[in-house]
Amino acid sequence: MSAARPEPGQGPLALALRVVLLLAYPVLSHVASLRNEGIWAAVALAGLVLLCLLEPLARLRTWAWTVLLAACALLWWLGGSAWAWMLLLAPPVVFPLLVAWGFARSLLPGQVPLVTRIVQALYARAGMPVTAALERYTRRLSGAWALVLLTLALINLGLAMSAVPDGLLAAFGIQPWWPVTHEQWSWCANIADWGLIGGFFALEYAVRSQWFPQRPYRNAWDFMRQMGQLGPAPAGWSITCARPPTTGSISMISGNPKTRRNRLACLLTALLVSSPALASGIDAAWILRQLAQPAPSQTNFVELRGSALLKEPLRIEGQYRRPDTATLVREVRAPYAETTTIANGQVSIARAGKPPRVFALQRVPELADLQASFGAMLAGDLAALEQNYRLQASGNAQRWQLQLTPKADALARRVQAVTLHGQHAELRCIETQPAKGDLQRTLLGSAATAAANVSQAAALGGLCDAGAAR
Repeated sequence: MSAARPEPGQGPLALALRVVLLLAYPVLSHVASLRNEGIWAAVALAGLVLLCLLEPLARLRTWAWTVLLAACALLWWLGGSAWAWMLLLAPPVVFPLLVAWGFARSLLPGQVPLVTRIVQALYARAGMPVTAALERYTRRLSGAWALVLLTLALINLGLAMSAVPDGLLAAFGIQPWWPVTHEQWSWCANIADWGLIGGFFALEYAVRSQWFPQRPYRNAWDFMRQMGQLGPAPAGWSITCARPPTTGSISMISGNPKTRRNRLACLLTALLVSSPALASGIDAAWILRQLAQPAPSQTNFVELRGSALLKEPLRIEGQYRRPDTATLVREVRAPYAETTTIANGQVSIARAGKPPRVFALQRVPELADLQASFGAMLAGDLAALEQNYRLQASGNAQRWQLQLTPKADALARRVQAVTLHGQHAELRCIETQPAKGDLQRTLLGSAATAAANVSQAAALGGLCDAGAAR
């Protein structure tokens, strides 16, 4: 794990507070229903607002503190009326419905079912293959969870309509066909719902254990623990084992939209099904797990080199290839043709019509460190990467950054910092800040493809920034 200090709103203390707020909500809501007192309902809803705004509050976002204070003032004012309790009718309907949509959406053509992503990630960490039968099972299980949560939402909607005297129908002067009291509604919406979700989880786990005895976890608790270690997983709907084309930049050898994770995280953590993945922050280990991929691999790149002598950054286009774990090839196609190959302790630079220049990698220790570090990155080897760099992760699963600061003086004299920008499991951009000189950017994968018809330097830089939360 990275020793970097957790980002505001992340880390163990933030996780503990989220768990406390999550567990407190159904308790406070149930107390409000039993006592029929609006002030308890207001307190329950205030805790829910705090759960949703926890990260931006920790980052001292003005808008978040304004929303929290306004919400608390409004809830305090409503606490003396029936409206506070009526607002409690919404979460048991809205939250399961949104999570059900998340599961259902992952079943659309071209998408990977949510449960399949989780299982693929767990099996990949253990080096175990996912069989076709298991993929079929997880797809059906994703659909089953969508159906279960949709059913719960519809049941809770029916209860909300039937509650008296402050239910939805009663509010419009309509007598419910099957009236239920506040207490009866609460036992169903705040207590029984969790029992149904927990029961379905336990039943499904028992079936899975019988059908698929070879698995990377020992028991249900170990399964939940490993899910939590996947990072922001279900909270951001971002677990993926897809192998996007990613590789590292070796450019030196020649020559924020607002985060949206919290909105979904606060909804999903309001349900027990997502509680194993309450960890809201990401770290270097999580990012490297997403980037790790086997050879062979390749990806196009667009490199931007700034210089005080140039009005616009020099634009270099080409392709990175990794034919095997020990070889890294950088092929420049425009504005000139050049192929640089690092393999077997040697560097070869070839240009059309000229014999290749070959020299020992040991002659350039800094380059050897870079080659080893990028190899560690593509192998997902955190320990090896930390030997040469201090790591600082930030952002979220949708848009993240990983800053690498050299430890060795020899490398630090050449490179001040290297920052990786990514989205989900794709490395989109590498920013290299030399110890002297202008910032260099290398767009990769989809960012390089998007740069095909972009010529302005600011717009090209924006493609890089789009890969990280600001």
